[in-house]
Amino acid sequence: MQSDQYNNSLKKLQRKLAALEQIERGPHSGGLLDGKRIGLEKEGLRVNANGALVLSDHPKALGSALCNSSITTDFSEALLELVTPALLSASDAYDFLGQAHKFVYHNLPEEESIWNTSMPCVLEQGHNIRVADYGSSNIGTMKKVYRHGLGLRYGKVMQAIAGVHYNFSWPAQLWHSLATLEAAATDSLDQETTVLAGAYLQASQESTQDRAAKGASSHAYVSQRYMATTRNLLRHGWLIPLLFGVSPAVCRSFLQGGELLAGMKLHKEETCYEPFATSLRMGDIGYNYKRDAAASVSVDYSSVESYTGDLQRLVTTPHTAYREAGVRNADGEYQQLNHNILQIENEYYSSVRPKQLTLEREPPVHAMRKRGIMYLELRSLDVSVFEPLGVSLEQLHFLEVFMLYSLLMDSPAIDDAEMRMLADNRKNVAHQGRDPALQLLTQEGARPLRDCAHELLDGLDRVAEFLDADAVDDGKYQRAVQSQREKINDYSKTPSACLLENLLENNLSFVEFASAQSLKAAEHCRALEKNPAIWSGLEKAVTQSLQKQQELEAADVMSFDDYLQEYLKQLESGDELA
Repeated sequence: MQSDQYNNSLKKLQRKLAALEQIERGPHSGGLLDGKRIGLEKEGLRVNANGALVLSDHPKALGSALCNSSITTDFSEALLELVTPALLSASDAYDFLGQAHKFVYHNLPEEESIWNTSMPCVLEQGHNIRVADYGSSNIGTMKKVYRHGLGLRYGKVMQAIAGVHYNFSWPAQLWHSLATLEAAATDSLDQETTVLAGAYLQASQESTQDRAAKGASSHAYVSQRYMATTRNLLRHGWLIPLLFGVSPAVCRSFLQGGELLAGMKLHKEETCYEPFATSLRMGDIGYNYKRDAAASVSVDYSSVESYTGDLQRLVTTPHTAYREAGVRNADGEYQQLNHNILQIENEYYSSVRPKQLTLEREPPVHAMRKRGIMYLELRSLDVSVFEPLGVSLEQLHFLEVFMLYSLLMDSPAIDDAEMRMLADNRKNVAHQGRDPALQLLTQEGARPLRDCAHELLDGLDRVAEFLDADAVDDGKYQRAVQSQREKINDYSKTPSACLLENLLENNLSFVEFASAQSLKAAEHCRALEKNPAIWSGLEKAVTQSLQKQQELEAADVMSFDDYLQEYLKQLESGDELA
């Protein structure tokens, strides 16, 4: 039986959608989402024909990993990261990602492929993982030292996990329409939102520039609504691993000493799995902080000010174990940037991050304080072993619905107790999501996960219907939501269940299955039809990135010691560089 709160929330959502639809169909308005931006970042290890990690350098034919914005590396020299620009549609981003894969395969040795799943291949306890190299410039050295610090703090093996990041921003047209509603609203809105909405409308009369989409200063109203969306993505984020998690099993070499964790089962001596798991990547064997931190490794998502304030605390508060380890090793070489709880803001791992573009040598915390939030980065997507690009177009359509739903729903502040509850939900779904008896923790008490999922999908259905009314491909958003409802009705249709079925019924190890699927993905990517416009841009980026790295290395005038101290001083003091 549905609660009064559920019924009231659904009615409120329907009223807001109806009001937005009226505005959208006005005589002078364009589509509310015309001008939205979608971008993707997809990671994947380079492996050889046997599925073993490649030990070679990042191929020069792919350009400079430091300066090529489309093809770079993450933690290790073998961990590719393919990045699309911020594009106008999911299909544009998906097509670009496909072309980037084809381009990589065109330039990789024939015996190499991209490991097309989140959990890594045989890792030899991390001995075969080379930290990524970005050249001799100060910024390149800083990136490498930061990664050495990650390896020191959390282990190299954990850094071999791959994922897909979904970046999203809304256009000025939607902000204007939403602000029009909220400036006039009299129910369930705090005074601050009403005032900011009015201020945004006043400012928009003075300028038609879509500032947030172009990376300039975001209005305080826009930043507040992005932060509210972030809170709802945290609240409802358990749905993502349930629907799209594809990491219920790992190679035994991923586990320290090969020791199985509680609840794990062993298959074919080298594969460890949890029977009801959805995404071990998002669970306890994923990213974890030191338990003896000098201060809580958490942030307050109430506002840009509280969020950036907590990040600054984390990057400036010393950590006992990291101080004892030392910034330099016994040979005097840097092994971490500093001995604080976090070396820099990027070390704060969260399923979703509010983001702003940074200028040269500008810390992210400063960028957000000065210019607000530009877009959101959803980081909880596993690389799907069943999709040649690691993600499907239908999945991207669903995420668009999920983003708008999270924007339109009420989003009160999250206190410490709720934050702990949300963390427990994410962990429980990651490890036990397909257990029919699993309960989700809510403010009203524990409730069956399946019931909570259906209620959430009811709201997503309403948003999908609204989006389809303005879509060229009528029905794609509703079809995307309906596909996910089928998974909730029958957990055997989830990708995590399908992966385990392939392993157990065909008597395959995780590495055997992932290797075969990765080779199929490679064939698919090589066979894609070349898009001359995208291909030309990728070729140009290779040449320009190599030249840019040379220029950076030639332009450095200070030692790395001075460069690093100057950067860290900004974080300590909050002052900008001259």
